[in-house]
Amino acid sequence: MQFAVIGGDNRQGFLVNLLTAKGYSVNTYGLEKFEHLESSQFSGSLSGAVSGADVIILPLPITRNGVTINAPFAYSDIYLSDVIALFKKNQLILGGKVPEYMFEAAATHDIKLYDYLNREEMSVLNAIPTAEGAIEIAMRETDKTIFGSSCLCIGYGRIGKALSSRLHALGANVTSSARKFSDIAWITSNGMNSVRTDALENELNKFDLIFNTVPHLIMDSKNLDKCKSTAVIIDLASAPGGVDYVYAHTKGLKALAALSLPGKVAPITAAEIMLGAIINMVYEYYD
Repeated sequence: MQFAVIGGDNRQGFLVNLLTAKGYSVNTYGLEKFEHLESSQFSGSLSGAVSGADVIILPLPITRNGVTINAPFAYSDIYLSDVIALFKKNQLILGGKVPEYMFEAAATHDIKLYDYLNREEMSVLNAIPTAEGAIEIAMRETDKTIFGSSCLCIGYGRIGKALSSRLHALGANVTSSARKFSDIAWITSNGMNSVRTDALENELNKFDLIFNTVPHLIMDSKNLDKCKSTAVIIDLASAPGGVDYVYAHTKGLKALAALSLPGKVAPITAAEIMLGAIINMVYEYYD
């Protein structure tokens, strides 16, 4: 089976090596400046990389601006329209955070396009390096230990679960927020304090560290006014995030956007997680 990996960051670079180690043939384009690849894996052109490929792997996210492929290791811009134009009906196209217009274009031309970030096994495992990365940032940005700190995790999804349990294991006094009563019960059963997300306002002045995992504006001016002046706010939610950064900085609060942590703090592990999801999708597709 022939793979093509187009663009991407450290994760896609290490993914190429993992695929090669498993015996797959892999062509790449847009990873020329990634120093851990063999030169034999590079294709001289986009069409050369894509033609003949059974599976085409695009970055996570595919694009950051809607125009070019997310390819920080490429020598030049790779235009999304040029990539889409090369897709063939018999190919399996996989990408992360696929824009809706790409799904629409693929459907029009009977192209098989899937988002590997929607795979539950990848989302669950990806929460682990995200949680570890968030804790690393917290350790770096505060003058206190995690042990004994009062921490708030906003949201009890995959990342919220992974992060709150690890903070709790490190001896932090952890409060997790959730919207669902069932999640409130799980938080309590796991030995942590709980609060409804829509009732945070009266609790925020208690916390040294606030981690947001909800991709909506939760930490608005009203809630930011309730925070300690020394609080550190770490936003893990997808862009545009859940914090009013302009207002936070006006107040002198330390508010940090922490996006794509798996690729930054543990790219090899992130690539292994991505590989597992992709191989599962390939098996399901060709089964």
